[in-house]
Amino acid sequence: SNLAQEGLVKFAVYLFGEFGYNLINESVSGQDGESISVSENELLDLLEEIHSKTYSNSSIKEYLLNSLLKLSAKLNNKSRILGLIEKDTTSYHCEVQQRAVEYVVFNKNNNNDLKSEIVKNVPYNAKETNDKKIQVEDDEPSEILLNKDIKRIKQTNNINNNNII
Repeated sequence: SNLAQEGLVKFAVYLFGEFGYNLINESVSGQDGESISVSENELLDLLEEIHSKTYSNSSIKEYLLNSLLKLSAKLNNKSRILGLIEKDTTSYHCEVQQRAVEYVVFNKNNNNDLKSEIVKNVPYNAKETNDKKIQVEDDEPSEILLNKDIKRIKQTNNINNNNII
């Protein structure tokens, strides 16, 4: 309810982009064990409210655009998400405006498989142990996982290595 704490807002917006789809489509329990259900419209309402606020720097808008891009490939209400992104195509902040224009163009691409690969969740170094706890592995950094994903995308799309920037 308090959107004035910019650090928390950035973190929440990032989490919505990465895990918002799971929040909508899976059963979540609160601390008291009571089931919490969130609809797609409720999540988009909150993101729209964050979008309408004025913050001291543009980084929250940048995080928000990234989250909206990720959600655009996962949620059904693509026109509403695209509308939020399009609002920033006229932003006074150069970085925000550039991202918004790029993300609008990206969303007009009809290759859904490629879009899904590009907006996949951030890879993390985790291994599930027998007692279902997550343990971080030190022997395989995220960069290796990311490079494996890039190689797989190149193979699936028959992209020549020389054409990648």
